[in-house]
Amino acid sequence: MGCEGQILSPGSDPLDPPEVANLTCDPSQYANVKLEDALREFTSNVYPALTQGQSTCLGCHNASSKRRFLTTGDASETFYLAREGGYFKAQPGSLLDRVTAADPMTIMPSGGEAPLPTTVIEALARTACMVQTFEANGGPAADEVFPPELLTPYTGAANTDYDNPFINYLQLKAKVKSVFNDGWVRSGVDNFAKNIGMFGGVDFTSHFVEARVATSDFLLGLDLLAPDVCRQAATNKTGPFAGLNVTQSLTDSSGTTNQTAAKAGITQVYQRMLYRDPTAAELSSTYTLMTDLVTLDTVTGAWSGACEALMRHPDFLFTLPPSYATATDPTKSMLVSLSQQLLGRPPTQAEFTQLATAGLSGLVDAYLKSPDFQAYFFTRMQLRVESQGTPDSDESARLWTWLVVNGQNFEELFTGDYSIDPSFTKQPRAAEHGKTGVLTMKGYVSNKPGLPHYNYPARVLSGFMGSVFEIPPEVFAMRAAATAASTVDPTSICFNCHQLLTPMAHQRLKWDDNGDYRTVDASGAPIDDSDRGLVPTYPYKGVGMEAFATRAVKKEAFVRRMLNTEFVLLMGREMRSRDDERVIYKQLWDTAFANGGDLRQVIKAVALSNTFQRKSP
Repeated sequence: MGCEGQILSPGSDPLDPPEVANLTCDPSQYANVKLEDALREFTSNVYPALTQGQSTCLGCHNASSKRRFLTTGDASETFYLAREGGYFKAQPGSLLDRVTAADPMTIMPSGGEAPLPTTVIEALARTACMVQTFEANGGPAADEVFPPELLTPYTGAANTDYDNPFINYLQLKAKVKSVFNDGWVRSGVDNFAKNIGMFGGVDFTSHFVEARVATSDFLLGLDLLAPDVCRQAATNKTGPFAGLNVTQSLTDSSGTTNQTAAKAGITQVYQRMLYRDPTAAELSSTYTLMTDLVTLDTVTGAWSGACEALMRHPDFLFTLPPSYATATDPTKSMLVSLSQQLLGRPPTQAEFTQLATAGLSGLVDAYLKSPDFQAYFFTRMQLRVESQGTPDSDESARLWTWLVVNGQNFEELFTGDYSIDPSFTKQPRAAEHGKTGVLTMKGYVSNKPGLPHYNYPARVLSGFMGSVFEIPPEVFAMRAAATAASTVDPTSICFNCHQLLTPMAHQRLKWDDNGDYRTVDASGAPIDDSDRGLVPTYPYKGVGMEAFATRAVKKEAFVRRMLNTEFVLLMGREMRSRDDERVIYKQLWDTAFANGGDLRQVIKAVALSNTFQRKSP
C-alpha cells in the first residue's frame, strides 16, 4: 500500500476547520482615531484585495457601473465613496456584511468566486470600527461635507466629448424673431407651433418631452423654415437684408462696383445672423454661391439662398458659435451663448454695446434681473419637474424660479412653508404642509404613486438626491409577493434600495396619490406617517415629509443636484463633478455657502468660469 497522500488547502481538512475572522469592534482601542487612520488601514490591507486577482470588484463596481458601491482606480477615492455610501456602518448591506454573508445570493464576491481572505476581512472590520468610532466621537457625517476625495487632482483620461449644446426649440424661435422680426406665422397659422414636434420642442399642451440632441427631424424642419423666412425677408428687405439692395446685379461688365457692394452686403448678413464678420474664405465662397444661384433664380433669390445656408451654419445652430475657437476675441461669442442659455434669445445690439463697458460679469448681473431670465428659467424648471402645464403641476417650477430670481436659499425648495402663485407672488399655504417645499405640492405628488409602488420616493431620491435604483432580474420574480415589511428585511435582496424607499414611502402616507392631505386611511384608522423605525440607519428619520426635507437639504447629494441644475442651464449638460470638473464643483460649493444659498451667484460663477468660457485651467 502506497504512502502517497493529497495536499489539502487550509480549512479543507475536517480536522482543520477554516479560520474564523475576528469581527469584534472595540471603540476603546480607537479613542483618538482620525479618519486618516482608517484610510491608511483600508489602503494598505483592504483595497488591494478589492482591485487585484480573480475576485476583483472593478468588473462590476467600476465608476461607470452606476452601482451604489463603487471601486475606482484610487484607494482614497474608493474609501471616501464607501464612507459616503454608509458602507462602513454596522448595518445590513455594509461591506463587512456583504463579504461575510451566509446567503450565496448576497455574499461578495459574487458568482461563486473565492471569498476574501480572513486577513482582509479582519482589516475591513478594523477599518469599519475606526470609521464608526470617529463618527460616534463627533466627526462630521460623511454625506454632509464636500467629498474629500474630490479635493485631490483628477488624474483620469481627458474628456473628448463635443462640449457645445445644439440650439433648442425656444432658442431657435427667439433667434428667428430677433434676426428676422418674423414669428413664422403665415395666414394665421403659427408654423413653429405646427411643427413643434419636428423641432423637438415642448409646449406643455401637446408636447411634454424635449429632444435632448439634434435629430434628423430638426434638420428637416429647417428645410421648411429657412426658405420661407429667408425668402420673405429678402423680398421685403427686412431682417438681415434691411438697407440692402437685393435686386442689384452681383457683377459688373467692367469694374468691381457691384461685386464690392455685394460683398459688403454679405458681411452685413453675417453680422446680423451670426454676430460676426465672415472670414476671407467665407466671403469668397458665399459670393461664389450667390453668383451660381443667380443662374437659377433672381438676384433676390440668390440673397435668400445665402441666408438659407447661414441658417444651417453651426454658428447659427449651436448655442456657442463654434467660430469662438478661432476668434481673436471670443467674448462676443460667449455673450451669444450666455444670452441664449440664460434668456433663451440672442443678445440685442444694445447688449453687444454694453459688453464693451460692463464685460460679461456686468451682463450676467443685468440678465439675472431681466424678465426674460425669469420667463426662460421657468420653462427649464417646468421640464425639470416634469410639469403638465397646469397651474398645479407648475407650482413647483414657480417656487424654484422664485427662489432663484429673488436670491433665496435653495434649501427652501424642500423646506419652504409657502407657495408661489401664478403671478409669482409668495402666498401662505395650509399648516399641514409644514416645511416641505415642493415635496407636498399637489402637482408634484400627483402621478407619483406611493405604497405599494414606491414611485414617489424613487422619483424624489433620484431627482433631488442623485440616487440610482436598479432592479436586477431576480427581483422582478419576487415583487408580487413582497410586502413593505419584507423589503426592509436586511437579508432581502430588496434591502439595498428599500432601506431608503420604504421608510420614505411611509413618511408620505398622509398625502394620497392625487396630492390631497388626509389623516385617516380608507378604513378610517389614523395614519402613522413616521418612518416607523423600519431601518435603524435611515438618514431621514422622523414624522412626515418635513422630517425628510429638513434632513435632506443638509446632504452633499442634494447640494450637488442644486448646483448642477444651474450648471446644466448654462452648459447644456451635467457637471462631471467626480471627474475632470471637481475643481469647479468646489468653487460652486463655496460660492453657494458664502452667499447663503443664492443660486444667482452660482450662475454667475459658472458664466465667468474657465469651463463656460472654454479656457484651460
